[in-house]
Amino acid sequence: MKGGNHTFIHFDFPKKDKENDCYGIVVETELVKVQAEVLRCKKGDILALIYEENTLKVKNGSTLCGYITPPEFGRIVECMRKGFYFKAAIIELRDKPLYCKVIVRILEK
Repeated sequence: MKGGNHTFIHFDFPKKDKENDCYGIVVETELVKVQAEVLRCKKGDILALIYEENTLKVKNGSTLCGYITPPEFGRIVECMRKGFYFKAAIIELRDKPLYCKVIVRILEK
């Protein structure tokens, strides 16, 4: 019996790990404890997301605009501890009653 020519193809699929999961975090959420200073902003403005004192603070420069408490809180904090940065873009803003909704995603460098 003669041996034939066989070609073996090996596929390397990207591993799904927690670091790569950080890029997939996209969250729409409302600010809680909204501060009046958020009215200095407008729809489309990009705000910083900062983890301080066991909270996720949304800031415009050094000015606190409010906090977020999404279900993905733990994943976002874990990614921040790995060195990832996140932004919060304003997608809805009202003054009466004071309301702000943002979309949170990883900050691309």
